[in-house]
Amino acid sequence: MKKAWPMIALYSAGFLVSFYYWGLSLNFDPSRVNANALSGLAALLGFTAMGFQLVSAARWRLFEDMAGLDVLLTLHRLMGVLAFVMILFHGGFHMAQNMSAGLTPDGVEGLGVIALFLLTAASITAMAYKGLRLSYEAFRIVHFITVPVYVIGLFHSISLGTTLKSNPDFLTIWYAFAFIAGLSLLKTAAGKLRLFLSRHTVEAVETDSSGITRLHLGAGDLQFTPGQFMFVGAGKGLHALMPHPFTATSVPGSPRLSFAVKECGDFTRGAASLMPGEKVHIDGPYGVFTLPANGIGPADRVLCIAGGIGITPFLAWLRGTPREALPADLVLLWGNKTPSDAVFAAELEDLSRDKGFTVVHAFSRAGGKGIPLDFPGTGVLGRIDAGLLASYGAPLAERHVFVCGPGTMMRDMAKILRAQGVKGSRIHSERFAF
Repeated sequence: MKKAWPMIALYSAGFLVSFYYWGLSLNFDPSRVNANALSGLAALLGFTAMGFQLVSAARWRLFEDMAGLDVLLTLHRLMGVLAFVMILFHGGFHMAQNMSAGLTPDGVEGLGVIALFLLTAASITAMAYKGLRLSYEAFRIVHFITVPVYVIGLFHSISLGTTLKSNPDFLTIWYAFAFIAGLSLLKTAAGKLRLFLSRHTVEAVETDSSGITRLHLGAGDLQFTPGQFMFVGAGKGLHALMPHPFTATSVPGSPRLSFAVKECGDFTRGAASLMPGEKVHIDGPYGVFTLPANGIGPADRVLCIAGGIGITPFLAWLRGTPREALPADLVLLWGNKTPSDAVFAAELEDLSRDKGFTVVHAFSRAGGKGIPLDFPGTGVLGRIDAGLLASYGAPLAERHVFVCGPGTMMRDMAKILRAQGVKGSRIHSERFAF
């Protein structure tokens, strides 16, 4: 997998700089540490976390190649929680002080209170949006609240921050960090503009009883590597700017750009109703869940584990990579509920004969019907577990293992694989969740 430690080191350095200059403003005297000083430290750390949130959201290619989008997404979420907790402590402390003194915040301090309420609303909504049953579009719109919060916070920190006022060097660093965060915001905005301007024509839409829609667009001159994904937006206005990520399943260079979309929400249900001739917006490609990005070649041993619609990046690999470029020892395990859900089984069986890999299907809910005699491929009953991995994936410790599917399944697989002696550096994953 991509390395998380360079990003963790970078983020840690940012927090250490804030902590150092906060300590310097107190002359590193422990006796001067009180609730007010700790409130100031919380503000610095919270605002630093918000800046890192903006940086991780921009999907800078340097950081993506370094750590992978899974790591960036995890850090983005952690920074959001940290920013909320720290700024809530800072704002809550000063609001309590003002209330006890009978003071009403105004001016810059009043703006800070407004920013605190906006941040609280955005953070709680983002953390609980599934429980609130918000649509993905509403979830994304709420995220935009953090932009004015960051701008107000920057103005607030420069105007009232005692640590910044007491040290010109730190103020310079603070401006530089704000500049980087601002560039990240501009990059995000540029991505939205690029998405809106990138218009691909729907050429065909195929649906089946399993709830999967095959969406075929005109590819234009879009270039990508098998396994990468794009953000796909459809509709008008805000709907076009609220894209969803899908792995391209077509072969690079073909006239069509294809996606397999599993019905699981408003957007994915709407994909089936798209008509030929309609326009769809594309931003990408993104992602490092590819063979070249992970240094995988013919001499490597590879095990691919897919859950449900998580088959799409592997399908893209197998369709778009010549036999001589694929690992000579490649095993694909695909888990579904029932044989009827394995809609790509026949194609995978044909590809396995043509390109020399092994594919095994696992069905968790085949029930009394079992596996049909005419099922196109090797199937077993049950989930993908340690026994199945040992039967078909040995020698596990010598393999690079790629996992794609629901979050729970990927976490379970990572635990099983580590228990079977597979090093973390050999476990590669792509999160199929927003």
